[in-house]
Amino acid sequence: MVSYQQLVTAGPAFPLAQFGETHYPGITASYMRKMDRFRNQDSIKRKKTGWIMATSLSHYVGKKEKTGQSSFRYHHYSLLELQGGMTWSPLNKINFSLHTGPGMGYYNQTLRFTVTGHLQGSYAIGPKTIITPGCAFIRESGSDALWITSLQLGIVF
Repeated sequence: MVSYQQLVTAGPAFPLAQFGETHYPGITASYMRKMDRFRNQDSIKRKKTGWIMATSLSHYVGKKEKTGQSSFRYHHYSLLELQGGMTWSPLNKINFSLHTGPGMGYYNQTLRFTVTGHLQGSYAIGPKTIITPGCAFIRESGSDALWITSLQLGIVF
């Protein structure tokens, strides 16, 4: 039986609440490595839980806002994350993961330390193709948490 331990995904990310008012939907690319198999295992023998390592790069374009006679554009926001966490595989084609960790945010020509977290689900739609919806938060010192939803398409290998 083939062992799938790595997943590469990419897709749109949609900022919510205040972050969505200042930035357009962005794009996220991720790499995940799981200590056991993502799928294609005998459902009786495979482990239901496991450890996961993830890294991702996201970018959001700032919106333009009109203030009286002049206009203002919010700066672009980029984020590089490195995370660790747990996965749970209740069924052969379905996985859930929760991972958190540090990140580096880049906004207005300044690098900032962030704390990030993701809750994602994965569903196998083909032999090596996975669709991954999820929800994430970003927290920087001195600011409110930024909330994001995403829908990514991935390849397992």
